[in-house]
Amino acid sequence: MGLIDNDGERMVPQTHAGTLTYAEHVTRYLAAAPLVAGRRVLDIASGSGYGTHLLSQSAAHVTGVDVSATAAAYAQETYGTDNNEFRVGDATAIPLPDDAVDVVVSFETIEHLDDYAAFVAEVDRVLVPDGLFVLSTPNDTDAPQGNPFHTHQFVHDELVGLVQPRFAYVEPYFQAVWKAVVLAPASTLDAEGPFEAGLLNLCPLAPEQYLFFYLLCARRPVTETVEPLLALGEHHSYRLMQEQYLAQATALNHAATVAADAVNEVNTLRRRLATAPPPRPRTKARRR
Repeated sequence: MGLIDNDGERMVPQTHAGTLTYAEHVTRYLAAAPLVAGRRVLDIASGSGYGTHLLSQSAAHVTGVDVSATAAAYAQETYGTDNNEFRVGDATAIPLPDDAVDVVVSFETIEHLDDYAAFVAEVDRVLVPDGLFVLSTPNDTDAPQGNPFHTHQFVHDELVGLVQPRFAYVEPYFQAVWKAVVLAPASTLDAEGPFEAGLLNLCPLAPEQYLFFYLLCARRPVTETVEPLLALGEHHSYRLMQEQYLAQATALNHAATVAADAVNEVNTLRRRLATAPPPRPRTKARRR
């Protein structure tokens, strides 16, 4: 099977590697990997399957469920292993029995649903009593508006209020996006993977600037913790920005020139029509 379609919402590593979208998505799963070690896991809305595969490297077993049969088939073929599987199913009717898993991971799912309360109820049903629900979704105060794939975007208190009737304990974490500057040898900069570095936050953010919520939810006190994790995403190039700006400026100038030429042609035609003699009336031909 070839690559699945890039619809702007589903992250496919073969398509998005090296982009900020890639960094945002992979970071969420890397942060969750220690939480699922040795546990049975549901990755709901598993998409292309890369996250299910990543979690399965530490989990006892991971089931990825996605509403798209195409995505599930692609994931099974691309990322299927002995301790994961992919199924077709709806987030509001999860194809698992009661108390089936120890951890439910839901990244960028709930904002796509019409009945998000039914989704939380389904998570409650398939999760064991002392299980953990890891939930991530965009923060409406910072996320772009008008996304045609999103039925609803949440603010923090609204999201917590939605899950707490079923999961009384909620530990909030957040995912924020900055531009980053790194000083290191070339051997660090040209290799993908982790590296040790000091970190300075020179631009503190207010809560409304956090792009994603990342909640650990449970029916019992949450003892699990998430370690801070920084991922470098898309390359920020001033040279490329300059070239793109110049190209856009050139295109705009060309469009303005074409528009001006068109206006001049219209005005020339109007002047010709204004000074042209009136047409002679037609005379009927006499019958012989």
